[in-house]
Amino acid sequence: MTWTTTYSAICENRRQAGFGIFIPSLNQYGDTSDIVALIASRPLHLSFGTEDKHSPISHVRIAMRTIEKAYKNCQQNFTYFIEEKQGHLLSEQMWEHVIAKFLKYLPPN
Repeated sequence: MTWTTTYSAICENRRQAGFGIFIPSLNQYGDTSDIVALIASRPLHLSFGTEDKHSPISHVRIAMRTIEKAYKNCQQNFTYFIEEKQGHLLSEQMWEHVIAKFLKYLPPN
């Protein structure tokens, strides 16, 4: 899974690409990281590029701390990967991390 931007990043940077996930007034109750954290303890992997203008890395790092707190009793189920000098894409290196996560949790044929 790749990341969706945070509500705070959408507002701060006025990124229209993020408005597809923006629900007016929902951010008064929390940000997207709070919503994602609700699935803890289920396996989750997220991928980011440091140059992604839709998900600024400063917001990503804050969001990861929120999600990590939700996974504190099942840390092995939450992973994320940040790739330097990558933008809004799923690179080959990111994809390798995704596949590794799938292989860990999906049964073989």
